[in-house]
Amino acid sequence: MSRLGQLSLLFSGITLAAFGVTRFFIREWYPFYWVMIGLIFVFLLAAVFFDRKFYGEFFSMKTTKHGMNMGAMILLVFIMLFLVNFIGARNIKTFDFSQAQRNTLSEQTIKLLGSLTEPLKIRFFYQDKQEGVEENRRAFRELIRKYQDNTNKINLEFVEINEDPKLAEEYGVKQGKGIVFLEYKGKKQSIEKIDEQDMTQALIRVMSDKSKKIYFVEGHGEMSLSDTNNPKGLGRLKTVLEGKNYQIVNLALAQTGRVPEDADLIAIIAPDQGFLEHEVKALSDYVKSGGNVIVGLEPRNKSGLDNWLKNFGLEMQNDYLVSVSNSPLPKGITFSYQFSGTSEITKSFPKNQVALFFLPQSIKKSTSPLAGVTYDELAKVGPAVSITDLKAPMPRDQGNYTSVYYMKGKLATEDTKDFQMIVYGDADVFSNDLLDANMNKDLVSNSFSQLAKDENLISISPKELTKTEIDPSQAKQAFFYFGIVFPIPLVMLISAIVIWYRRRNA
Repeated sequence: MSRLGQLSLLFSGITLAAFGVTRFFIREWYPFYWVMIGLIFVFLLAAVFFDRKFYGEFFSMKTTKHGMNMGAMILLVFIMLFLVNFIGARNIKTFDFSQAQRNTLSEQTIKLLGSLTEPLKIRFFYQDKQEGVEENRRAFRELIRKYQDNTNKINLEFVEINEDPKLAEEYGVKQGKGIVFLEYKGKKQSIEKIDEQDMTQALIRVMSDKSKKIYFVEGHGEMSLSDTNNPKGLGRLKTVLEGKNYQIVNLALAQTGRVPEDADLIAIIAPDQGFLEHEVKALSDYVKSGGNVIVGLEPRNKSGLDNWLKNFGLEMQNDYLVSVSNSPLPKGITFSYQFSGTSEITKSFPKNQVALFFLPQSIKKSTSPLAGVTYDELAKVGPAVSITDLKAPMPRDQGNYTSVYYMKGKLATEDTKDFQMIVYGDADVFSNDLLDANMNKDLVSNSFSQLAKDENLISISPKELTKTEIDPSQAKQAFFYFGIVFPIPLVMLISAIVIWYRRRNA
């Protein structure tokens, strides 16, 4: 090679190195980069021009052609690997083989992510050297990765409080193992617990345009929303509903004489005193106007709502359903294994899961139901027996009894609108004592979401880990040890000795 050719190659290499170093430290693109790229190609072409005879002879050699063929094959393999990785990164598909589908988001969460129209900013604030902070960061990263697999509109940022104190002060964060803020369309929502339920509920709150109102009727001996310690209180239910961004308000129907116009639904849980005539009329007017009502009635209550419900084609049986199965649970607890497979409230319930009731009553559809109303048996209790008197039990037939009914439609008058109503034959399922038992919280909270017309809020619950037990018989254990564990190493050892001996005596 000539001296000019060598110098041209040297300058081309130096310019290429300078371009790489500059681009590494200066992340942004500047116009002078084009000058450096131009110089690289100019020096390279100059080197080829000065030594064109040398390169012509070099590329005509047989060994060069074979080498170039091998280089082309290697280049082709690299291009194929690049394309496979590029396509794979743009089209991510994961498979979850865990028994409880623990690593897969719920269908409702995926549906909610599909409704994102603008980028969702997630900031994870943490402080170094705090115990457990790295574990929290790792767990949250894995959780958000599931969300990012379903949408490209999520941006995750980790913020160390001491490194960016101004941003931490803006969000009101001073310390912590991991405080998360979601920001969407100018609205912010914080969470501290790292799981799908809290994350998705925070996403719902930050995406919702307004907070819907649920009015709980009071003044008839109903369970109290402010009672969090009493097993018969509704404090836990209030917390769950507020976590779904609902406003919970008490309603003294006897005083107001009507249901407020801003009510998205009303709840009547465990009344035991009579409703006045104008209260019943207010309830009827609300239903006619397309209202949504959820009712939980204990057997033999004194509210008088049993007669009111007959107007909608439901008859409360005022009996006590007692389970006939042997169970370590307290006396009076009755199981519900059968749920509606068509209702949005229960169709996503996993198999072999139960809801627990405490001495519920059965509900029957009237022999002359309303023509414009559809009825759905949400939950059946059983196998159980029906008892009319707990002090002198004389059980009726054994079987499965409907204890939760869903109604939708309108009354047979021209000026009415479609209403929704869910009637529970047990009020204890709403209480602090039973709300978190098995599927109770899903059943109750989904009922409220259905009536509030929040389909995205239905069935968002954390998945429970299940263990897979292996309990082989003695014969299978013997086969495993004497057929696999012991023979394979023995065969490998004998093979190694034979090979060594043959090579030594070859």
